[in-house]
Amino acid sequence: MKRKPKALLALILALFLPLLLAGCGDPLTEPVPPKAGTAACATESTRQNAENRILSGLSAAGDKNFSSLPSLLSGPELSIRESQMKVEASTGQANADMQIPYPASAVFLPSSCSWPRSITVLTEPTGDLYSQRILTFTQSSPRSNYTLWSEVILYPGGQLPFEASGTQRVKYGDQLDAGLIATPQEAVSWYVNLLEEGEKSPYLQKFETGDLYMNLQELKNELATALSASKGSQSQTFFPDCSSAKILKLSTGDLVIVQINSTWVRDAGKGGTAKPATAAEKALFSSEPSQTLTAKYVNVVALFIPSSSKGTKIEVLGAAREPVSVKAS
Repeated sequence: MKRKPKALLALILALFLPLLLAGCGDPLTEPVPPKAGTAACATESTRQNAENRILSGLSAAGDKNFSSLPSLLSGPELSIRESQMKVEASTGQANADMQIPYPASAVFLPSSCSWPRSITVLTEPTGDLYSQRILTFTQSSPRSNYTLWSEVILYPGGQLPFEASGTQRVKYGDQLDAGLIATPQEAVSWYVNLLEEGEKSPYLQKFETGDLYMNLQELKNELATALSASKGSQSQTFFPDCSSAKILKLSTGDLVIVQINSTWVRDAGKGGTAKPATAAEKALFSSEPSQTLTAKYVNVVALFIPSSSKGTKIEVLGAAREPVSVKAS
């Protein structure tokens, strides 16, 4: 029996269409995540490739090529690096915080294969040259590259309250754990209150506060003395972004990396002029001086919340803080 032309054409297409598609490359399909706990979720090779791409890209960017940053950085690190580059270009002074020390002394890979996913790296200490860091790399979707989300500078001389060597697989997420002295949300909320209220905060005794708290209190006291002469005032408000926090579930407690934005308003009083308080603020100051100045900061903090059997205080392990906008207001 003779086949009809249309039927014959359909048969030919059915036979040859797979070959035609193969010649153009495999058709795009949504990847199927492997089972949780398998090495395919994220490997040391994945981590090293991401680091090499990001570090070489940042080196090439120097203090001028801002357009390349969104492909390398995300989250608070993008805002902080942009500000550091502006300050360095303005002052001509190199910023050691922009140099990321390597190699890694500990790597925490995700045990879950869902997205977004994170890889956390603790860098090797390098003597007096560079401070030790906690780096967080994130991948937002299966088809996106990893970016450097945060770079927390550890306080010198501190002892980490968790094992920090080799490569480990850990859970990430905000699942509540029984036995911790506080939830991540509580710990961040208490810390924000501590930064705003200082010694008046009811949560002071719940923390090993660290350098960020001490430095802010000292600078605030210095400015208070200067402002008092003209009956000026100041206020700082902190805004945590708990929804984007990276939470590592470790055997002795939770390591929380959280972005906390802040606004610092300074009023020099009637007839006074509010001025930038630091060299970085001065480099970013973008308007004519007036009675009131508003400085906006991006802060990233690493908190460790111990289990009740391992400790009684929340430890602030390190932080990064950078002004991103300084204007008369």
